[in-house]
Amino acid sequence: MAKGEEGRPGLGAPLLPQQQKSAPEGRASAWQTFFNIVVSILGTGVLGLPFAFKTAGWLVASLIILLAGVSTFYSMILL
Repeated sequence: MAKGEEGRPGLGAPLLPQQQKSAPEGRASAWQTFFNIVVSILGTGVLGLPFAFKTAGWLVASLIILLAGVSTFYSMILL
């Protein structure tokens, strides 16, 4: 005789045990979070600069960095 679905052990059991704890709250302050984001962005940019200079060349890459700096400064003044 074949067993029905209710006869199978563990069929209705969840695959993962349910967690009773809620997600832990963060312990970082707003300044620590801000600094972490800034370091992540700057680190990525600094690591990419050698490749950008190799690909574009010294003159073009220098002009693009200068243009990016001027546009950033202008945006800062507007704010």
